[in-house]
Amino acid sequence: MAKNALQTGLPAGIYSGQISQTWDRLRAICRSIIRIAELAVSALPLICVLATIIAQILFAGYNPWQEPVSSLVWSPYGALQTSAFYLLGFSIIILAGKLFPRARAWISRVGVIVLALTGIGMVMIGIFPAGRAGFPDTIINTIHLNLTTILICLFPAGCFILAPKMKDIFSQKWVSVYTWIAGFLGVTLIGIITGLHFNNLGWMGTLERLMLLNGLIWVQVLTILTLKKRKK
Repeated sequence: MAKNALQTGLPAGIYSGQISQTWDRLRAICRSIIRIAELAVSALPLICVLATIIAQILFAGYNPWQEPVSSLVWSPYGALQTSAFYLLGFSIIILAGKLFPRARAWISRVGVIVLALTGIGMVMIGIFPAGRAGFPDTIINTIHLNLTTILICLFPAGCFILAPKMKDIFSQKWVSVYTWIAGFLGVTLIGIITGLHFNNLGWMGTLERLMLLNGLIWVQVLTILTLKKRKK
């Protein structure tokens, strides 16, 4: 270090100070970039909602109250809905990645893993779209339907596993209560959807959207909370 300082004509102390200042500036820039990226990621659930709404509006004749969300992929702007599935899936996976280091108990980590599997499943739903109405059934549609069935059960299961331990992950006590509520609401919607399916009563689109909204709001709230300082 002293040799380099002599070569530049600067005292060793000043040379070391300049390196330290440069390093501090680079660290500050990196922290700012990471913060901006975190803020952008925290908006993914909201962007998912907006993409779905836009796809519905642009699909003439589409009835969101009775038709399933997945059928939007066959609309003229189906790429928007497919992107929404990807965005929601990635936002859940990222949230799970943030929660895992905070989860100290093994049962909490199991809940986080279940949450991550939910996100992976949502991405796969985008990869394997629902079959088009009026066309023969395909293996891709079968995969889609099975994934959907698994996903609607995974989310409340993850909530029930995580809820008792949320007080160890977040300092806000209400997060645990809210997670219980989200889980019970998910199970309630599953029961209603099952009844509607077997009785052919319609309104599947409405129940699907309520179920998605329940999970999406929970993910959005927890994503925002993870932007705050980690509980010591």
